[in-house]
Amino acid sequence: MQLDEYTPNAKMYSMVLSLLCRRANASDLLSFLANMKNAGFLPTALEYNSVIEVLVKEGKVSHAYSLLFQMKSEGRRPDIFSYNSVLKGFSLAKDFRQVEELFDEILVIGLLPNIFTFNYYINSLCEQGDLKKAHRMIFCMGKLGCKPNTETFNVLLSGCVKAGEKEECIRIKIEMVEKGILWNSHTYSILIDGLLCDGETIEAYKLFQVMLNSGSTAQISTYNNLLCKLCEKDQLGEAIQVLEEMIRKALCPCSMAWETLLFQFKLDCHGVALDLEAIMMANVEALDFC
Repeated sequence: MQLDEYTPNAKMYSMVLSLLCRRANASDLLSFLANMKNAGFLPTALEYNSVIEVLVKEGKVSHAYSLLFQMKSEGRRPDIFSYNSVLKGFSLAKDFRQVEELFDEILVIGLLPNIFTFNYYINSLCEQGDLKKAHRMIFCMGKLGCKPNTETFNVLLSGCVKAGEKEECIRIKIEMVEKGILWNSHTYSILIDGLLCDGETIEAYKLFQVMLNSGSTAQISTYNNLLCKLCEKDQLGEAIQVLEEMIRKALCPCSMAWETLLFQFKLDCHGVALDLEAIMMANVEALDFC
């Protein structure tokens, strides 16, 4: 058998590259990519996108960004998915200057931003406290035929909550209803956490009940936070209901939540303490993984 039958071809390189994108680390992936190109096989735009996505996940955003230039130099035109991955990376790294420049570049080269492009950019604006510009971007999205989704408004809501803009939060909630944007678990978590941060524990609990009636659930941190705040307000019956709901959803309260509960129940009557013990014993299997 001839030796050249074992010489790797483009298909073999593509198969290995695909496997490495699922299992290898960024360093090994970049090393293989260099070897592949040295062998005379240029990755396709789709393969570049896969590599860029892995690099961004590992926090190698600058390396991912450099691949955009490599693609261009090799005649591989980066698409909106290429740019979105890098945009996401810069947004997570809070490199807002790069987010701004990359978003501008997308528009200049004539790529059509999609919902992910706008959401990453709006998140960057909110993180910088530029809520007015972030809200204006929703109007711009409509002009470009890109309808904002729940996550778009969640990003905006989160920015307003962090900035303490209560009236703006109310306006955004009304706008969501008017535009037919449904709330999801993330929406409820943002709003409940915001109310708790403002000391409005009872209102947060009421919204928690609305959330349950809608069939949604919150992030586990929201459950823990609400449970602790209810205990601090001596709303022990409500705290127990939150605990029961967590156990029903196989969510394990954090150590601080348990400590807060136990401390408050020691100050309460013995009967309530027995209720807590009964809940713990009845659901011991559900708590085994904690």
